[in-house]
Amino acid sequence: MEQVVPDVDLFLEKRSGIVTQDWMIPGASGVDNPPYRNIGRMTNKGFEVQLSWADRIGDFNYALTGMASYNSNKVDYMAEVVTVPTAARTGRRLDALFGYVADGFYDWDDFDVGGELREGLPKPTFGAVQPGDIKYKNLNGDTVIDENDQTAIGDSYLPKLQYSFSLAASYKGFDLFALFQGAAGRDVNLLDAPLQNVAFRDNGNVYGIAEGAGPTIPNRASTRGLRPPIRAFRCRTTATTTAIRHSGSAAATSSSCATWNWDTPSRSRR
Repeated sequence: MEQVVPDVDLFLEKRSGIVTQDWMIPGASGVDNPPYRNIGRMTNKGFEVQLSWADRIGDFNYALTGMASYNSNKVDYMAEVVTVPTAARTGRRLDALFGYVADGFYDWDDFDVGGELREGLPKPTFGAVQPGDIKYKNLNGDTVIDENDQTAIGDSYLPKLQYSFSLAASYKGFDLFALFQGAAGRDVNLLDAPLQNVAFRDNGNVYGIAEGAGPTIPNRASTRGLRPPIRAFRCRTTATTTAIRHSGSAAATSSSCATWNWDTPSRSRR
């Protein structure tokens, strides 16, 4: 006897009174560490659907079940001080990954003969740079790269979609059950992944973001010793960096490359 059993649930939840730190208290009040208050608001919505089929063929009984669950959320209010719209966490998913967005690598042409960034290029505030370092996008259009240039570079680690398919069968006292399940719509921070490959550790290679890239080495003869006095080639980033997006997932990662010395010659003499 065959039987189809569908089951569909939709939900929309508006939550308020969530405990969050009140950063809207003016700094002039002298409060360095604002108190936590029940002022946060969030919206959750999604659906759950399940479809089952059961039938019997003589002494053989079987049942098929498929299930999918989708959930999305949005922070409606979290008492944050928004200085740059792209850096705002309000309106994003809870626990979305934030960081800097990579824009290639610094090359020789980005520096003057003194090894300083050329005029017009924004300067990072988190350390000196040189050819081979990752270049980050200046999202707010000022003259520096700082925390105001961070934005959402990935989704939450919690999946939006979870799905499964199961098969159950029995025949004269013998039973069989198989379950297939998966998740999608989540991003993972590779800094927290224990199996992430790290350069020079356990024969690991560099992160995929580098792809073997590095500064273009000028021809020694044509430059006549006028190259910037760069100390070494390297590829490095800090813990808050850009995302690598692949097959439906993204990851914020720290990158490190081989460092070697390049002997910069002095100006040619005649």
